[in-house]
Amino acid sequence: MDLAETQAARGEVLNPSMTVKIQKYSERDITEVTAFNARLKKAGVSFQFPERHEPERFCPIDSGPIRQDYYLAIEDSSTVHGGYFLKGQEFLIGGNTVDIGNYQLPLSEGTIDKRYNIVGLQMLTDALKRQPLLYALGMGGTERPLPMMLAAMGWRLQAVPFFFCVVHPSVFLRQSSYLRRHGVMRLLCDISAATGLGWLGIKSIQASRRKKPSRMGSYHTTIVDQFEGLANRMWSSCRDQYSFASVRNDTVLDTLYPPDDERFIRLIVKNSDDVAIGWAVMLDTQMSDHKQFGNMRVGSIVDCWAAPELADTVIVAATDYLEVRGVDIIVSNQSHPWWCSAMASAGFLEGPSNFALATSPKLTERIAAVDTKFDRVHTNRGDGDGPINL
Repeated sequence: MDLAETQAARGEVLNPSMTVKIQKYSERDITEVTAFNARLKKAGVSFQFPERHEPERFCPIDSGPIRQDYYLAIEDSSTVHGGYFLKGQEFLIGGNTVDIGNYQLPLSEGTIDKRYNIVGLQMLTDALKRQPLLYALGMGGTERPLPMMLAAMGWRLQAVPFFFCVVHPSVFLRQSSYLRRHGVMRLLCDISAATGLGWLGIKSIQASRRKKPSRMGSYHTTIVDQFEGLANRMWSSCRDQYSFASVRNDTVLDTLYPPDDERFIRLIVKNSDDVAIGWAVMLDTQMSDHKQFGNMRVGSIVDCWAAPELADTVIVAATDYLEVRGVDIIVSNQSHPWWCSAMASAGFLEGPSNFALATSPKLTERIAAVDTKFDRVHTNRGDGDGPINL
């Protein structure tokens, strides 16, 4: 079933005669974007398109190590009915460096007014014309409207596993909005926290999973303000062990995680010979009424890099560091089997994931040519919009 058939089956009315054009966001469009956001907000949509025409974090699409531009769906040269980000970045595919596009924050008025349901398709088609090697990441999982549309257009969809390690079980049981969304579960959580049974159960399960692999020798860690040449060497030393991964050199990492942004914690892991073997970028965030984490203090392993066989050393080192800092829970999304195994070795449990990787047909074909099972693909939150909500 193609996209048009899928929409028809849902009773959605197509409006192919609508004169909507996709064009780059300019300063003169800000007023109409503000009106578009107001219509979304009035209808209960929480996401908003930036009310500024220039990207805040990255360079325009024709310059810089990471590039980004904003595009708008405009009717009759004025009214805005949608918009999306196109992020450009170099990735490694089978040993070759290739420019790849990331389709981000597509917002369409079709979600609240069926007269404009064709806008989502128009924006995606426009993005594919600009960059056929395109991917989307996150999206709220595989069952949301965007990934379902992508699947109908022949994109490959894959959930990126979600891992969590509870450091303070009593706080977790009292603050986990996800666990406490039903009355019976709230009562059970409160009883488990009050009696200590929850603490015992969670700690026992995690301890039974945590182990020190035989290949993990002695190591030590250091915190740095920026990578300063360390990332370049580590990237070059093991890049060919991955089939698909974004370039993670010093320039890219300092663009993604600016040295003057104190939120980011950069951990370098070194072996007994004082040689850097891996790194992790982490956050330590105090949540406030978060829809999943309530008021917990959340540690997150946002990004990481090492040779696959050293992934467990990096994850254990990052986990130990965040535990000592005093976070209540540690979370991460990882796609590569070795990194997933490393999470288990560090005592992490796997939970339901709302984070998915979607690759366009042309990008899927390029990756499949070197990795038919997609089991050497390395992606995490650092490859998408960043540590949103973390």
